[in-house]
Amino acid sequence: MNWNNKNGDDLHKISRILVCVDGSPNSLRAAEMAGDLARLYSAKVDLLFVVGPAEHTMLGGKEVWSGEGENIGDVELNPAIEMVKKAGVEVTHDVDFGHPVEKILERSEGVDLVILGTRGMSAKKMVSWGSVSMRVSQMSKVPVLVVP
Repeated sequence: MNWNNKNGDDLHKISRILVCVDGSPNSLRAAEMAGDLARLYSAKVDLLFVVGPAEHTMLGGKEVWSGEGENIGDVELNPAIEMVKKAGVEVTHDVDFGHPVEKILERSEGVDLVILGTRGMSAKKMVSWGSVSMRVSQMSKVPVLVVP
């Protein structure tokens, strides 16, 4: 993203955007926003789906099939991939296994912006479980955009 001051100088340059998707409507809005921003600023979009610890202990590894012709993460990633492609920008995607906050922070190295959606947790759940978007925004070394 090029934020220009009155002299036309670039204040910020965003060339790579990391978008974390989980299949929720908010994460799809995050992917849509990333596509729009990437188109406007000629950036690339990296989509990431993280399988959390409780989910991946039942799985045998990254190359696990969830059904007929579907890899783990296809259901969550494919709609987001299509949204970003509609914007006409370069998109990559990956599935990772581990704690979502840790994996997102690891993957944020080398990107200029992280975009993720909220899950719409109740206040009680957020206190007990914590919010991934909240913790990523507090711990990230790059700007984080949270889409409700």
